[in-house]
Amino acid sequence: EMGTLLRAVTTEFVGTSLLVLVGCGSCMGGDQTEDSVQFDDQANIVRISLCFGITVATLAQTLGHVSGCNINPAVSLALGIAKKLEWKDVGIYMGCQIAGGICAGLVYGLALWDVFN
Repeated sequence: EMGTLLRAVTTEFVGTSLLVLVGCGSCMGGDQTEDSVQFDDQANIVRISLCFGITVATLAQTLGHVSGCNINPAVSLALGIAKKLEWKDVGIYMGCQIAGGICAGLVYGLALWDVFN
């Protein structure tokens, strides 16, 4: 039981981190100063949508059998309310998902430190 829970919440942490890294990374395209690398709005919307969609689909296929691949604290909360996930696990799932998102944000903060400072 404890080993299974640990594996599941680690998977949620990794899955949420990957979703934030790949999904938010798709929003960082183009260059504001060079016209040759500018994307129009439609291209940006398509790129971002495909990145998020393909990432979620890939994570669901690769991690879904381990934890259900919620990768979103709101989904974990909804599953707890619907009694599809035990309440004793909901907080742990949500905590690991939030921590995964924060860690991915910190990776971006460190990677882009020179850009913003």
